[in-house]
Amino acid sequence: MLRSIRWILAGLLLAGTLLGHDVVWWENPTGSTPNLPLVFYYPNEYSGYFYVDPTPNEPCIVQVNLNPSNSTLVSAQVLPPNPSGSVEIRVLILRPPSNHLEKATLTGEWHATGSPKPQECTAILPNFFSVPITVTDDDAHFKAAYLPGGWVQLDSGHSAALSTASSLLGPWMIIGQGKTFTLPTVMPTQFFHLSKEVGGFLSGTITDNAAKPYVGLQLGLKYGGGTALSDSLGGYSFPRLPAGYNLISVTNPVGASLNLALNASSNAVVNLKVAFAADPPVTNVCNCTPWCAIGFGTQPDGTTPIYFAGGANSTKNGDKCDPAVVTVTPPKGPAFTITPGSHHRHNSGPNPAAGTWQVTTTVCGHSRTATITVP
Repeated sequence: MLRSIRWILAGLLLAGTLLGHDVVWWENPTGSTPNLPLVFYYPNEYSGYFYVDPTPNEPCIVQVNLNPSNSTLVSAQVLPPNPSGSVEIRVLILRPPSNHLEKATLTGEWHATGSPKPQECTAILPNFFSVPITVTDDDAHFKAAYLPGGWVQLDSGHSAALSTASSLLGPWMIIGQGKTFTLPTVMPTQFFHLSKEVGGFLSGTITDNAAKPYVGLQLGLKYGGGTALSDSLGGYSFPRLPAGYNLISVTNPVGASLNLALNASSNAVVNLKVAFAADPPVTNVCNCTPWCAIGFGTQPDGTTPIYFAGGANSTKNGDKCDPAVVTVTPPKGPAFTITPGSHHRHNSGPNPAAGTWQVTTTVCGHSRTATITVP
């Protein structure tokens, strides 16, 4: 009896160390809801992907194999590189669904190769998986409705990531995730695109200019999606954002906001260094208070663009603030002004000059300044 208990405990402990990868897709981004189908809206969506991805800090290389499929509705192919730390599987829809909706299932297995750390990458036995597929030709279309206060609501008809670009050639920026998105009516002319590609985990820490943790900052996609809050150590974490560059808005409780483009194509740690400045609500001649923000974080590709913003908050509902003047002073070269407002994303480019950068907002005779020092 004791021997049996020892073997059961050993098996449970071993099993707990084996499963270092998850099989994920758009509707199942963490691998915890495998019964939710991967949905295709044919013919607008005739192909898509699911992934065998590592959990955070998982170093193991895995091999993925698909079982032969007899389905005439879908086919699938494991894309190179395989073996790899993260393996991508492309699904292709072969024909229209019968009776407007049809289902299929793809199956396979993944197993660790033992690399790069054999003492940790021990899941060398097959880990079987099943991916349910649903194909429908009942595709919803974009709907737009104007809202009070200068906003427009876009309804995509189904869950997806919303990307924008000033050109059809890109680059595309993911600005929201979900089914509905609320955007300002006053914004540059943009092209919009929906995608359902799962990215990696994004985490890190946020500190101020003195390297102290920033607590209680809210982070989230600018126009819809999940949010995160920096903890007592300045730490934050997002569970699988859409793949690509995500427009993340970082906001402090006083009303200063900073928009940064963070790449979530794979699991990444992005440590941010930010500075916020905002007047507390005051009563002045125009009932407006200035705010400004500046910060940067080293991207996975090694670049460290600096982002800066500024604007004015009304201290009374319905008041319109005078135009704020937002000035950026780099460590080298002349100062320059930027467009005020929380909906803009201004940055220095990929290789900013080292030294102290400063952003100042002035409105109604009141000024606030925030500075950041780049190594």
